[in-house]
Amino acid sequence: MKKTRASILVLALMVCLSVQLCAGQEFTGALLWRISGNGLSRPSYIMGTHHFAPIGSLNRIAGLQDALAESEQVVGELLESDMENLKDQFVDKIVLPAGYSYRTMLTEEEYNLLDEYLTTKVGLGMEQMSLMKPAFIAIMCAEQMNMAANPEFDLSVHEDMDTYFQQIAIRDGKSVVALETVDEQMHVLFENGSYQEQAKSLVCTIQNLDYSISMIKEMDAYYEAGNLTALFGLIDDPHDPCPMSREEKNMLNKDRNRKWLQKLPRIMAHKPSFIAVGCLHLAGKDGLLYNLHKQGYLVEPVK
Repeated sequence: MKKTRASILVLALMVCLSVQLCAGQEFTGALLWRISGNGLSRPSYIMGTHHFAPIGSLNRIAGLQDALAESEQVVGELLESDMENLKDQFVDKIVLPAGYSYRTMLTEEEYNLLDEYLTTKVGLGMEQMSLMKPAFIAIMCAEQMNMAANPEFDLSVHEDMDTYFQQIAIRDGKSVVALETVDEQMHVLFENGSYQEQAKSLVCTIQNLDYSISMIKEMDAYYEAGNLTALFGLIDDPHDPCPMSREEKNMLNKDRNRKWLQKLPRIMAHKPSFIAVGCLHLAGKDGLLYNLHKQGYLVEPVK
């Protein structure tokens, strides 16, 4: 039996190497990576961020302060300043279009479950939230689930890493560059799937709170360890009771990576850059690290 299992593992490894099913898995074990070569006069750096991780956790990342000091600009998913300047437009993006109602998108039982959770955890029930798109409500629920998973997490004083890095650049008189516009990111976040699908997914997540909270804890542990491969693997967890479709996953990750990979060579050639994007964009065969390597750059972990 042991010999059979060993043979299966060897065969799986051979298949993995021959058809590149495991492409990109060597780019793991760190959150901060140096990008050099391929015509760059000076290296750039890329950092995988975690929107709910405390800023204090950055103190554990070796070489981070040197990477920031060496870089002449910070590159983010979008300009945080644009979010401040476009508050009115942001409100328009999160409101359901006319004709949509949670009463018709959900069963009465599902509606009541969502109402109870929001009332208890957020302090606003469906009477107040009925005009908001399900994906926006899902973000609010994710914040509550993070607090349940991490009792020390305080949303009222939390500062996310992406904003922090851009503020550091502004403080030091460095430029800040965006990989996408606010409109592009809002489209990805709030128009990914039909509104009914979003609403059903939101209810499913609340129906499976134990799973959702355990996944957050697992994700936090992998992030702290810099285990990008394991982090990325959570996206396709076979035990996920509320899985996203492949189209939804591609819209959130793969499609955006492809667009960013067209922009990053020009950005890095212009100035040595510190690139801060969500950690799931780094990993896997469609991730930024593997594909920058494929473009001819030397991609090395900073340790």
